[in-house]
Amino acid sequence: MPPIRRQVYPGGSIGGQPRAVPLLSGFVETVPGPGKPELDRLIGGSGTCTVPAVPVSITSADRWGRRATDRTRMRIFELNSEVEVARRTVDVFPFFSDAFNLERLTPPWLRFQVVTPGPIRMQAGTRIEYRLRLRGVPVRWISEITAWEPPHRFVDRQVKGPYRLWIHEHRFRDSGNGAICEDTVRYAVWGGALVNWLAVGRDVKRIFDYRREKLLEIFGSGA
Repeated sequence: MPPIRRQVYPGGSIGGQPRAVPLLSGFVETVPGPGKPELDRLIGGSGTCTVPAVPVSITSADRWGRRATDRTRMRIFELNSEVEVARRTVDVFPFFSDAFNLERLTPPWLRFQVVTPGPIRMQAGTRIEYRLRLRGVPVRWISEITAWEPPHRFVDRQVKGPYRLWIHEHRFRDSGNGAICEDTVRYAVWGGALVNWLAVGRDVKRIFDYRREKLLEIFGSGA
């Protein structure tokens, strides 16, 4: 069964079914439904995949260190962003091959810093550690490159960090005037739709608005 996609008001329902009303522009909530998890296909497979709307098992530890499994359904949000720059993919992709360039693409208010010592060899399986601040709170983030397909695509996922789920697919394709850089982020947050609506969704949008502006500043506009 294909995933069920609706834009859902945080916490709202009618007869146990989510209400179909607008969320933030650019976001889609994947409403939980039946099926077998295929997140590994998204993380490492070729091409564009859809996160299935399925229950996901989350293992966590309480304050005494005891581990427990939460079988609640995870609400996954999606952000899509693209920008056309004045350089070709063979020129743009090497910029992303240097993990330290992520500091240039991240808003200064996050105080983002790559902690892993360089040089960092980018390939499937590479893990990179960062430090940043989210709304003033210090955060440690570890990501893993799960697909590396130069010069057209790579995927990273959060191994440790503030999100319940974070999978970021980067795609690059030539256009008539240069190259189109596309980002698809699928993420879940603790607290679900309400927390996303109150804060996280707006923060993620601001981060990728800044990212587009910096790419245009670095490579020029191809539009």
